[in-house]
Amino acid sequence: MSFEKKARQIRNGIKRYTTHSMVNLLLGRLHAKYDDGTIGMPWVVCLTLDWVLELEPNKGAIDATEQDVQKILDKMWRLQSDASKISTTENIWLTMRSFFLPQLRFQIDQIHHSFFLVRLYTLMCSDSASSSFKTNFKAQVGIDLQDFFVFSLFLCSLFMNQNTAYIPYKELIAKLHPAFSMETIKLMLKTVGVNALEMRELAQERRKKLGDVKPSEYFLEPMLLSNPLILLPSGISTAHTYVATIGISEFVIRTLKRADPGGFRDKFAKEFENYLALLFEETGFKAVRESQLNDFYKLHKKQGKVVDFLYQSNGTSIFVDAKGVEPRQDVLTTDNSGFLKDKLKSLHLKGIQQAGKCSEILESCNYENLAEYQNRYALIVTHQDFYLGGGVKLASYLGEDHKHKVESAIEGQIPLENVHFCSVADFEGILALCSDTGADLHEFLDYCADEENSPETAKFEMRQHIQSFGEHKMAERPSPIGSDRVVSNAKQLYADLEERMDISRKHWNEGLERAPEFLMKLNSLQVIAS
Repeated sequence: MSFEKKARQIRNGIKRYTTHSMVNLLLGRLHAKYDDGTIGMPWVVCLTLDWVLELEPNKGAIDATEQDVQKILDKMWRLQSDASKISTTENIWLTMRSFFLPQLRFQIDQIHHSFFLVRLYTLMCSDSASSSFKTNFKAQVGIDLQDFFVFSLFLCSLFMNQNTAYIPYKELIAKLHPAFSMETIKLMLKTVGVNALEMRELAQERRKKLGDVKPSEYFLEPMLLSNPLILLPSGISTAHTYVATIGISEFVIRTLKRADPGGFRDKFAKEFENYLALLFEETGFKAVRESQLNDFYKLHKKQGKVVDFLYQSNGTSIFVDAKGVEPRQDVLTTDNSGFLKDKLKSLHLKGIQQAGKCSEILESCNYENLAEYQNRYALIVTHQDFYLGGGVKLASYLGEDHKHKVESAIEGQIPLENVHFCSVADFEGILALCSDTGADLHEFLDYCADEENSPETAKFEMRQHIQSFGEHKMAERPSPIGSDRVVSNAKQLYADLEERMDISRKHWNEGLERAPEFLMKLNSLQVIAS
């Protein structure tokens, strides 16, 4: 039986039950913790919730029971083998990649979401950053960008540290008002949250855009990541604390990209490159920047592709290119190697081509200390992870028909096994770990290549290599994250938040005469759920 037919049967089964009973039971599943602290199949439960919200129940639908929901979830779980087409796939590695990624979203430590938020603040709110980030965000949502980052840090901290999926409105008022006006609090909640009716409308609108149910959408991120808070009559909740922390931490960049994709990307790319330069500087690795390489080109009357950074040490040359981009959903979920090749053409494939051509030009001009072929490396750093591994893994993803695109880009200049890809969060960890342990960058990259040579030690993501190398080096911090600047900015944001909470605390501690005001403010906040 085809995926489409099985999906249709499951969806018809869902329509037998009332929406509110299904939603309540599914949210109960997502909020429940098991004995080992895990949550059962959260990505499957989130997908089922999406389907429930977009479907209209049958006339005479009955309330679902726990057993009814379990049967539907079991069928949804089994559906993934049909969605991934594992039994018939021509590229098992690419198929397994789309299979693993939805699970990985709910397995990465949530501290990474907080660091993503503060890193984004570092890139957008530094003194040298373009003012367009603040201006455009205010124009889109009506909220000051600084205020939004502080408020977001507050929410992420609560969902992570209190280990809860529910925050009452009275807690928000007591801790944040009057430091934040009631209008600002309402606007922030309405910006990142939806009430029950709006949840259904979003799901049904999304289904209209997606069309008929297709195998590829089985692996899409949960719909509610775009509006991660659920506005209830007495407080805010979320489908899952991971949905909350991911959705909130990524809200700013998703909003600005959607509003002006081209304009935002150009400005963000500059800040991203500058941040990588800061990372080199903080960790004591001296790299040559693009402008210096261009000066060398001019001196030798050369023109051509160039990388953002060149790091040379101990007879090695590492070509580093910054790509301040995030993966599209279809790039993460595709099992089509041709499609993946096309989408990576202007990103990773361009990056390694730049590294190969830059190496070729420098070699033709006898660039000082340029390493021999076998000791040259390419490292492409993106804002978020594309989960491509290294050059060899990418070639396997692209398959026999397209892997030549990778090989030809660096032919004769950089060995394929010396090509690596990582996110900026991983790049922070790589530099910090090498700095802490006294290792050189090529040692880490060689370690990755050696591990990838064997199925027993191969890794799915760069962070696993970092952890393994850290343990190998017996590092005090085997998997560091963040940078000195990000940690400093986190302290500043927390200080700003604490100051605002202190103002609010003093206001409400003035005595019982504040009670009528508190109740009035509480009533005004509760109406956002209607």
